Amino acid sequence: METVVKIENLYKEYRLGSIGYATLREDLQRVIAEIQGKPDPNSIIGAKINKSNKDRLLALDNISLEIKKGERLAIIGSNGAGKSTLLKLISRISAPTRGLIKIKGKISSLISVGTGFHSELTGRENIYLNGSILGLRKYEIEERLSQIIDFSGVDDFLDTPVKRYSSGMVIRLGFSVAAHLDPDVLITDEVLAVADLEFREKSINKLMQISNSGKTIIFVSHNLNSVRRLCKTAILLDKGKLLLKDNVDNVISEYVSLKKKKFSIINKNKKQNFEPIEVIDVKIINSNALPKDVFSVSEKIGLNFTFKVNKIRNDLHAKIKLFSSSNVHIFNSLDTKEKVFSKVGIFQRTVWINENMLNEDTYYVCLNLITPPFEDPESYLVIDNIIRFETAFYKNKNSVKGKFKDKWGGVIAPKLSWSD
Repeated sequence: METVVKIENLYKEYRLGSIGYATLREDLQRVIAEIQGKPDPNSIIGAKINKSNKDRLLALDNISLEIKKGERLAIIGSNGAGKSTLLKLISRISAPTRGLIKIKGKISSLISVGTGFHSELTGRENIYLNGSILGLRKYEIEERLSQIIDFSGVDDFLDTPVKRYSSGMVIRLGFSVAAHLDPDVLITDEVLAVADLEFREKSINKLMQISNSGKTIIFVSHNLNSVRRLCKTAILLDKGKLLLKDNVDNVISEYVSLKKKKFSIINKNKKQNFEPIEVIDVKIINSNALPKDVFSVSEKIGLNFTFKVNKIRNDLHAKIKLFSSSNVHIFNSLDTKEKVFSKVGIFQRTVWINENMLNEDTYYVCLNLITPPFEDPESYLVIDNIIRFETAFYKNKNSVKGKFKDKWGGVIAPKLSWSD
């Protein structure tokens, strides 16, 4: 299959903090080295980090990657892994410190709110501006104009300056422009999370439609269910390094393993060559056991964990903690079943959150494996923010709100019984 993006030995280095008095000297050293065909003597590329170069950050470290035509590629990694930096280099928003990026065709990107938009121009003018940047002629933009307007749903505000748009409106128009100007490679970052649920669903379907037409999608999200749904392959970044490129399930499993913080109960001072218990996958599922990332508040929500037992541990229990987007601790849940990890092999456990319990919000899950006594338990394994999901009063008539459309306060939104 044809390669549309080829990355070879890519590095991106940043200098941290304020610019000091050594800047002119270092610039001269760099220019002289460049004339002589030598590397920058002040660069940390290929060097060990020490006190003399701690003011420099290597955001991307020797990345080599090929992306094929029609591929739907997810970029996965924790905050600071280098995901957005890589997207900016591919989009040509910034230049690499070293290495090559070869691109075949037109690229359209939606990396942050308002990317490519001029705040003083109207929505309509920004459509023409973005189309011109992509090399389209005026008549080509006009052929797509009605589709962009209909998809974005901001037709009433099209002749209003973008600076007066809400962030959601900017995202709607930005994605519509990026998706309808016929790019060969479409890049989208986490910004779709700002959009409302209905538009987000429509955007995912549009991305799949674009990919099915032979275009390439590069997708970044912390929402693992969205990644699973849209992408077939993924790469894993950590501290600027490319750790893995594989099918999306294998990469997600490696990502989950990477996030673990282990606390051994037995033989604390001895190194273990293997982990007795591993978490190899986690999913948010609905009542039909199908992966999902956005739920109506009136839906039942399942947190499904896949464990691999390498060594029997009869004393361990699984426990989850649920946190809101504002880091409020909602509740804990403990799996009280005895001897869950009493058989070597792979198995699943699912904890169910009943319908009409949670309010509209984004929730984060923390997983612990602990041992009794539960008055003072010891932690064998802690994985913070292992996965997240969203709830909303979306097409929902049976919730606590009934027919009311105003925002519902409170941490939870239980549907209680009223009587005479």
